Amino acid sequence: MVKRYRSEESTSYTIGIDLTLELIRYQLNVVNKVYVHPLCNKQDPKFIELMNQCQRYRIPVEESAKSFIILAVKENPTVIGEFRKYFAQLNDKDHLVLVHPQDLNNLGVVIRAALGFGITNIAIIAPGCDSFNPKVLTTSKGARFAVNIQYFENFAQYSKLYGHHDVYPFSHRAKTDLTGVSLDPGKYYSLIFGNEAYGLPDEYLDMGTPIIINHSRNVGRLDLPIALSIALYELTKNSFKK
Repeated sequence: MVKRYRSEESTSYTIGIDLTLELIRYQLNVVNKVYVHPLCNKQDPKFIELMNQCQRYRIPVEESAKSFIILAVKENPTVIGEFRKYFAQLNDKDHLVLVHPQDLNNLGVVIRAALGFGITNIAIIAPGCDSFNPKVLTTSKGARFAVNIQYFENFAQYSKLYGHHDVYPFSHRAKTDLTGVSLDPGKYYSLIFGNEAYGLPDEYLDMGTPIIINHSRNVGRLDLPIALSIALYELTKNSFKK
């Protein structure tokens, strides 16, 4: 039976058919069970696809309305996927580094944006919010399962492993404009973004090449998902030319 989600627990949950299919697609080996609401539309082609996947991979399926009450699912009743939390070490490729992210919904959007621009490795510098929280899974629309996320106690711990990366901290106090930056195609890079409320601490301005995203003075600071998307588009646009 499902439990009300807590960060300290070893399991988490996907809410909905699409999200549960993404869980099975990317992280089949950690799936525990699928719960089906009695009022779920069992003629839905996506539901049929999910049941076929469960049968194929011998994933237990249980019909239960109580599970949806426990997790306070508000949308139309469908399914819940239960899975074991897992550790994923970063690959030595291009990285996104998030310093003290605290907003669950923002984190989900950021993960999806990163994946959309080809970044599949995300470092989180503690303290940072729980990337296995169902809210993050939902707003990432399943992208959470397709990326590696690793937590580090501080940036020094991260740098011991990936100090050979070119480092680009993003800050409204930086001097170099985003459009004036050209990535070295022969080196991996780490794009560093700060907390949603106060940005990067000042010490990051002494690292690598700090970058500013210029915008009008009508707003004090761009929201994290927007700033990240602008940066990723500008820095990777040549990679996606047809």
